[in-house]
Amino acid sequence: MTNSLLLFTFSPVQSFITEARRAADLYTGSQILVELAKAAAESIGKEHLIYPALDENGNLPSDIPNKLVAQVPFEECETIAENTRQSLLKRWRELTDESRATYLQKTNLPFAEDIWQRQTADDYLWEAYWSAAQLDGRDYKEAYKEAEAGLVAAKFTRTFPQYEEPGFKDTLSGKRQALRSKEKDGRQYWYAVGNIKAITPIQIRPSVGESEETGRPRERLDVMGVVKRFHPKLSEKAVPPFSGFPSTSSIASLDYLEKVRAHLADYRAALASLFGSRETLMRVRKNDPDFPYDGDFLYMETLTKKRLVEDYRIEEPNITANLEKAKQELRKIAGTPSPYYAIIVLDGDSMGEHLRTLDEQGHRDFSKNLYRFSKDVLAQVGNRGRVVYNGGDDVLALAPLAYALPLAADLAHAFYEKTGRTASAGIAISHHLSPLGSALEAARRAEHIAKSIKDKNAVCVFALKRSGDPIQVISKWDALQKDEEKAGLFGKFVSEFQCEYLSSKLPYDLFQSAYAIPKAEAMLEAELGRLVNRHLQSEERKKKAIELSAELFNWATSLPETASLNGSQHLAQWLALARFVAKGGEA
Repeated sequence: MTNSLLLFTFSPVQSFITEARRAADLYTGSQILVELAKAAAESIGKEHLIYPALDENGNLPSDIPNKLVAQVPFEECETIAENTRQSLLKRWRELTDESRATYLQKTNLPFAEDIWQRQTADDYLWEAYWSAAQLDGRDYKEAYKEAEAGLVAAKFTRTFPQYEEPGFKDTLSGKRQALRSKEKDGRQYWYAVGNIKAITPIQIRPSVGESEETGRPRERLDVMGVVKRFHPKLSEKAVPPFSGFPSTSSIASLDYLEKVRAHLADYRAALASLFGSRETLMRVRKNDPDFPYDGDFLYMETLTKKRLVEDYRIEEPNITANLEKAKQELRKIAGTPSPYYAIIVLDGDSMGEHLRTLDEQGHRDFSKNLYRFSKDVLAQVGNRGRVVYNGGDDVLALAPLAYALPLAADLAHAFYEKTGRTASAGIAISHHLSPLGSALEAARRAEHIAKSIKDKNAVCVFALKRSGDPIQVISKWDALQKDEEKAGLFGKFVSEFQCEYLSSKLPYDLFQSAYAIPKAEAMLEAELGRLVNRHLQSEERKKKAIELSAELFNWATSLPETASLNGSQHLAQWLALARFVAKGGEA
């Protein structure tokens, strides 16, 4: 038989993951994709795979991408590809059936069968594509380029049926019909679901209003939403120390919790009294004796009657008796958590171009290198955040504000060490109560901007502040690592603002100077010397003025100019971001 190179992929991927209103939706969506990719890989046969590489025991890695590369007999390509597609769809049907059973058991509210059958049809959501090129007697690189071109063509030529989606739409995607019963429309049906006390607020946010006629549901789900929220294993998969994937509030307060952990006993007791009979349902951290609750309860703004009733279904008698005590105990704890967290999107640079230069052994070796990086990601992240998706050359993670940029830099460095290739990152900093979709969109946009820089190997950060103008900065990674301290150049200036060695007004004064001195040239160097000397907060620190202003000038010369930012303005934006991080997101 003639050997061939088979490329198989499926979609949607990004849109499926990002149809989310909470971090747990992101994580479960990514886990669903992994399940489908594993089913596809197992159907092709592990022994045939070139990418992804198997682990040390010859098994598929825990997270695998949606694109597979394999060497199979050319005469069997079509059969193998169709069997792979069927295996993927079979696994999807299993996931939907398992989710359906759990949902009905928890709600006891049947829905109209026609909606479920339409949205679980084989040709409704998942699109599978494949391409093959003969290998025997040909250069591997040539065959790979041919197969890749065929895959691109297949994506443009394959057509799928369009389904009409009438009625109330789901709240995760906003474009598909939400489930409903024959007796109730979408609004009435999900109002009833939102009033079921046995369902945790993590699964469905409680409905608002006193009656079905005047009230409203805050969430409505289609089939995809039910799978994300109710699959008995994937939606409740532990992400230690959490019983599921942590909320954005838990992520934002992750570093603060570790600082105050030893001082939470009285507040923890006050919360237990406040929660009353729902106390067990409020526990989201497994075996955490210090603070088993969501990070949301480390914020004073959560401790209002409205939030506790509407978001957590706490009984009003408990609130009346115990709310003030909980507030008093929270006030006693030193400091406050930052209300901001970050979404990090890291992706290998020019992966497609690189793969087209490899022979078969080179491709296999590179796959192993990607596996080594992927295996190391959780250790790199550690307690600085949580990983949503880890598919080889791309990572999606959430982290507290203070850890975001150092963590992204460490991941990019680890990627280079393991693969010899650079990686760029997009980071979106967002308030923990702001819509998740906006932050995800900003992170992807930031990644795209980072990859548009010449030679890539860059990072772009968007800080979506709740008040004031957003901050946007771009830099090559090596420009941020110019000093020898582990924190890097950015970390150094974060510390300067944190310790209040530098005045918080420095970024704003530099913005004013940038109108007269837009370019990173000699005049700017002199102006930086004047400004730094003026904004250093102690006479002892003024000895560092020349050193700090020189570092800032060198930094300015390394920053890329954009259509909206010149060298001076760009440096001012970086300093504004350093101040923002140093102050925990305070205005």
